[in-house]
Amino acid sequence: MDLPLNFENGNALDHHIQNQIITEKDRWRTVLKRIIACILYFANQNDSIRRKHCTIYSDENDKFLKLIEIIASFENPMGDITKYISQAMTFFGVIQRLYIIFSAFTEYWEILNRHLHKISEALLEVSNTTKIPAIQSEAKSLLKYEMTFEFILSTVIWYDLLNANNKVSKTLQSEHIFIDFALKNYIALKVFLTGYQ
Repeated sequence: MDLPLNFENGNALDHHIQNQIITEKDRWRTVLKRIIACILYFANQNDSIRRKHCTIYSDENDKFLKLIEIIASFENPMGDITKYISQAMTFFGVIQRLYIIFSAFTEYWEILNRHLHKISEALLEVSNTTKIPAIQSEAKSLLKYEMTFEFILSTVIWYDLLNANNKVSKTLQSEHIFIDFALKNYIALKVFLTGYQ
């Protein structure tokens, strides 16, 4: 009966884990707020975000990463932004590695389809059934990373952000869209992103 009260007072057994989650959520909100501001800046300027190079502080960086570097140099919360951008790139790199491993052979794709809602089970089955050592190693590596808190949290955050963006993007690509409706969708997306921060 006292469980909700214990959670509120920080007396639950896992209160230190709760504090870590809250701290991590706040940190990600701060970083996402600034990244979204940069994205909105490029959108308002009708400028694209190119990704030829994905390494922070590289001479070959595009305008987006250069802007992130500049912001990171001024703000203390942004001092960690290079770490978080690297984490985001790692996350999408893992997604790409998942795609590569499951699309390598039709039997792996079938395994993925059988375990679509439990990717970890699909990776485990691939690692147990493959005869190719490199694929077995890659599946085991992905399985370890996929079960981390960082990956799970990143999946939830990016799903929310990309799903909201995708809905508006599809609406805006319609052949028969009116300007006022497009503007309402854009504003609704901006409100969602601001609220998500």
